[in-house]
Amino acid sequence: MRLPRLSQHAFQRPFELGLAGVALLAVPRLASDITADEPLLVLLGLLVLVASQILLILQCLRPSRLTWLITILAALGTILVVVGELLDVTNGSVLWRVDAWLGVTLAYLALLHPRGRQLPTLLFAMLACFTAVALAGAVDWRSQLLEMLFTAAPIALLALARLMVVAMIDEGIAHRCAREVNASVTDITRDALDVSAVLRRETHDSLLHCLQLIGAPWSTLDVGEMRQLCERALQKLSEAPPELGTPTETSMDAALRTALADERCHIIWDVDQGSVPPPVAEAMGGAAREAVRNVMKHCPGEEATVHARSRTDAILVEISDSGPGFDVASHSRGRWGLRNSIATRMESVGGAASVVSSPEGTTVTLAWPASVPPSRHTMGPNARAWLAWTPAPLMIASIANATAAHSGLSTTATAVVWSVLASVVALAAYRVRTKGLTEPQAWGLCVLALLSIIANDLWIDPLTTNGWDLWVPSLAGCMIILALPGRRVRVALAMATLVLGGAFAGSLLTLGQHATFVTHYGAIMAVATQVLMTLVLVFGAAGISGYVHRTRQMDAALLRRSRLAAESEKLWHQWLLRARQVTGDFLSQVASHQLDPTDQATRQEACRLDARIRDELQLWPGDAHVAAVLDRMRREGWDARLDVEDPDPLTRLNLIEILEALPPGGAGQILTASARDGASILTFTGDPLTAEQQAAIQPWMVLVDPDFTQARNPATPVLQRAT
Repeated sequence: MRLPRLSQHAFQRPFELGLAGVALLAVPRLASDITADEPLLVLLGLLVLVASQILLILQCLRPSRLTWLITILAALGTILVVVGELLDVTNGSVLWRVDAWLGVTLAYLALLHPRGRQLPTLLFAMLACFTAVALAGAVDWRSQLLEMLFTAAPIALLALARLMVVAMIDEGIAHRCAREVNASVTDITRDALDVSAVLRRETHDSLLHCLQLIGAPWSTLDVGEMRQLCERALQKLSEAPPELGTPTETSMDAALRTALADERCHIIWDVDQGSVPPPVAEAMGGAAREAVRNVMKHCPGEEATVHARSRTDAILVEISDSGPGFDVASHSRGRWGLRNSIATRMESVGGAASVVSSPEGTTVTLAWPASVPPSRHTMGPNARAWLAWTPAPLMIASIANATAAHSGLSTTATAVVWSVLASVVALAAYRVRTKGLTEPQAWGLCVLALLSIIANDLWIDPLTTNGWDLWVPSLAGCMIILALPGRRVRVALAMATLVLGGAFAGSLLTLGQHATFVTHYGAIMAVATQVLMTLVLVFGAAGISGYVHRTRQMDAALLRRSRLAAESEKLWHQWLLRARQVTGDFLSQVASHQLDPTDQATRQEACRLDARIRDELQLWPGDAHVAAVLDRMRREGWDARLDVEDPDPLTRLNLIEILEALPPGGAGQILTASARDGASILTFTGDPLTAEQQAAIQPWMVLVDPDFTQARNPATPVLQRAT
């Protein structure tokens, strides 16, 4: 069986969006180095580096062929800055900030183009420039080593995150396969139900539609149009089953216009040029046709509006009107069109249909594929294992940072604080690996991360320190990385907003605006970067879960359709034979002018045949004796209705036993046959039963009320009478 596979583009998309956000945050930091007193070559080099970052943002947001241009500009900008600095060393040191200049570009190339020549090219240029700076003897080695470490740490972190996402994909696919194996026992039953659904839909849209328009008092068709309807219905009764083949793309606009071409309803079109597989186009067209027919039936003279939109995650079609509306909850069960011709038609191809109705109008929405059900936890044990290791690079970088720069605390106090926070991270990682974090535990980590960042802001002097003295954000980032994945997107956004907003607010209040956005901006940006990248992983996880879900829906639906092809042809011909036996020569006599479709007797016969075909469909492919008995009772005066689909053999026998005991009915007497809790039930409404009729069903009578009477087979022990 073919497994769903993510395309390379779909797999790397979360990382592209995350890197775009990080690059956007890095531009102000890079631009802060541009001052009027810098040498011309340095200014030119910094501008070239800013240009490379902007192109990288565009490349990540809308992938194109800019990778080589970004690489060349990054290398050229670095070379220009270094050459300009070496030619004019006035302050005894050379500006070399590899993390700000090249950090995001290196991460982009290492993660998304690891086998290309761009990464070696940029690394060679970077190492050559750094060698020249080092030989010039103008390097602050402490800062340079920290910058290199914090350049490598995010790349390693993202590489581990990538492995976590791969594990999530594998586990999602394995889960899908397991469910398919578990569901294989019900495949035959489901196939039979699907074939029956196809029969019901096609019969409803052709034969029943024809009979209803002939018999309905609200029908506005003239004689010629009624005869044409009969001719089309006769043609349908001799056709092969609808195609259930392998999909290729077809125009959604063309499919809708073709499906609605013959409908006598004024339609306002607003459809884009999206494309869908033919089975989906057929399902959406048929469902839209039934929705438009409902407008014609229940809102004569009204117009329908068809909106269709192709989104990145779904195709949406809306059919709306401004009619009086109806109660969806009470009509969904009784209306064949809503249930069979709209809802089950969309479900058969992995889609969904919904109806919203009010006194201002009704809107039917068709969606393909169906929306992804919400999930609280999308990670299996392998993904959690990789997530537990993901903060490791930041942990290593943080201990080096705390050792090299810990202004405001003694060495002993720094060691104690680092050990306490690192222990929390280690315990959280262990919990993630074994069971996963609960939501309260994740919130606790976020609050601790925020408080730790604010504490670090408080114990340093913003005038005598720089961003390296803010070493706690690295450990706070570890907590965020462990807390957010696996959460619902809404919860993850709330957690990220708390940490990021609180960190910026705390920095502004404790360090001031200049330190927040200039001297200590690198540390603040590190917090934002880690929160942003983790959020991207959360959204990526939701997207991957959604992709697997939608792929499973589409694969399962289309696979069922291919399995149905052979079975459908056999059952289709059996049903067509049965439908021709029931309708007899009625359609051909109307089409050939032997019967007048406007005659009252012809209309009554059309209504009777409509009811008989509906009963037959609900009982198909089982024994149809119940339908024959109900048909006889209609001829004897009863308004008889069947409200149960595919009842079991015992239920059918129990219904027949009561029905055959009933004497003829009178005008205004309504009989509804149904089943509940293993019993067959007849409910009598309208005009009350006569004494003879009550005596006939006395053995099964269970409830007598002024408004209705109910009989049940097998009967309940006690007869209840309303008082």
